[in-house]
Amino acid sequence: MPEENLNLDVNAGVETAETVDASPSTEQDSYSKEEVSKLLKALHTERDARKAQEKALKESATKLQSLEGIDKATYDRLQEESARRAEAEATFEARELDRQKAFESMRQEAAVRERKLEGQISHMNRHRAFEGLFSAAGGKGGRFLDTAFDAVGKSLRLEDNGSFTVIDPNGDPLLDDESGKRIDPKEWVSQWKSDDFLGFCFEPEQGYGTGATNHPSQRRDTGTMGDFKGLSTSEIFARSFGNKKG
Repeated sequence: MPEENLNLDVNAGVETAETVDASPSTEQDSYSKEEVSKLLKALHTERDARKAQEKALKESATKLQSLEGIDKATYDRLQEESARRAEAEATFEARELDRQKAFESMRQEAAVRERKLEGQISHMNRHRAFEGLFSAAGGKGGRFLDTAFDAVGKSLRLEDNGSFTVIDPNGDPLLDDESGKRIDPKEWVSQWKSDDFLGFCFEPEQGYGTGATNHPSQRRDTGTMGDFKGLSTSEIFARSFGNKKG
């Protein structure tokens, strides 16, 4: 058997392994869609190369078996080359595993960012819708609006049509005890006008001045503004929401 027919191009796989880019760093804070696309493409390329490597390795093993006991020098050389090919295969597998881990890490990070963004968008939409409802109920804007939203917004569910539904702690619609119908959101928000603290987030009733006795800031039965001086925010909330509305 001529020796030139026994020479195998066993170095092709090794050269392919050396040209594969190193796995991307997972220390990045974020990854663009383009980077993810490149990583996926690299994974497919490396997987195809690994399959070609496996095929060449099997062919080499077959030739080794056929040459055993015939040409020791050639047999030993092919054994050495086969060992190098197997080592290259192991390197391929290790790199692919690293790439898969990196991709999974990026996928999880992207999912976390997406959930966070969805939460921010949902909060913004609820706040914008609450602004219209609160204004219609006589509420003030600015920090008064924000204070009211933080205090009672969790009891209002924004529906797909842009309307609100008053809900109980279990997330079920809150029903009127007498009629059994759902409570009107505007009426529910309006009842907070008489609250010791949230009442200040509403404009005084029409026809009354700043000294009107029906406004929480001037009611003697619930305390005056002077009663809140010197109190921390948590103390004000604790005092104000002792008799929170249904």
